[in-house]
Amino acid sequence: MLFAVLTSRALVPPDPFRRALGLFLVGFALTAFLGGTVHGFFPDENALAYQVLWRATLLALGFTALAGWWMGSSLVLSGGAARVVTLLALAAFVVYAAVILFVAQTFLVAVIHYLPATVFVLIAFAVTFARTRAKPALHGTIGLVLTFVAAGIQTAGVGIHPVYFDHNALYHVVQGVAIVFIYLSGRGAPPLAARQAG
Repeated sequence: MLFAVLTSRALVPPDPFRRALGLFLVGFALTAFLGGTVHGFFPDENALAYQVLWRATLLALGFTALAGWWMGSSLVLSGGAARVVTLLALAAFVVYAAVILFVAQTFLVAVIHYLPATVFVLIAFAVTFARTRAKPALHGTIGLVLTFVAAGIQTAGVGIHPVYFDHNALYHVVQGVAIVFIYLSGRGAPPLAARQAG
């Protein structure tokens, strides 16, 4: 959340990418806070608190995906095309939210929703770096690659110690480093120059 605040303070002049980045970081922070709260304090899946907080966690993750589509499109698409992608992502989020609220609350549903957005942002950062060689775009690319590495660690159950530093702990450390790099993508010169360079 601190990174989101710092990003919002850098919005002079207004920059669509940094606005989207700020919302992306807010979504990440809310997802982490809500997810940690529900897993740490409300483990009973039949309890009302769990039901409410788990749905809120999945919705926050969906919001992060929506911000990701906006980030990626602002990097590599023209104004009109970027708006179309963002509107389609908004429509997809509305459908996703309805599914989460009324149909299914599984993490698989969330993965299906946010994975395409994450891949899109990674491609957008990589294309931007290839066009401009700008450090912020490189930072974003590294951050997204680390996000996939972290997910792989968690899925494969790779840990350093089974009790004191298991796969979940290692996942969060790698993901934390990834967030630092993603935040750094909004520092310095705006990476939006890639659109003009392309």
